[in-house]
Amino acid sequence: MQEEEAWLPQSCSHRQLRHLAEVIKSLAGLHQEHHEMLLKMRDDQKCWFHALVQAQQEDRELFRSWMDQEGQAEGPSPRSIGTPAHVALNKTTG
Repeated sequence: MQEEEAWLPQSCSHRQLRHLAEVIKSLAGLHQEHHEMLLKMRDDQKCWFHALVQAQQEDRELFRSWMDQEGQAEGPSPRSIGTPAHVALNKTTG
């Protein structure tokens, strides 16, 4: 235990050391809770991201279907010619 306390001032009493140990233990507990919450938030974020990508895909399909129906009803129009291709939303990890 002497090696672990080498960084402490020599004038620390056992009561002060116990108090310091309690503070460190409390901080370690808070750190663990924070870490677990961040992991949960990351999982939630992944879930919401996948839901967003799925909704975008469904919207694109509905829009294309609607545009196809409009095109069949009116015939080809300058609006429907040269429609830009879809650019995928890519999630970067880091």
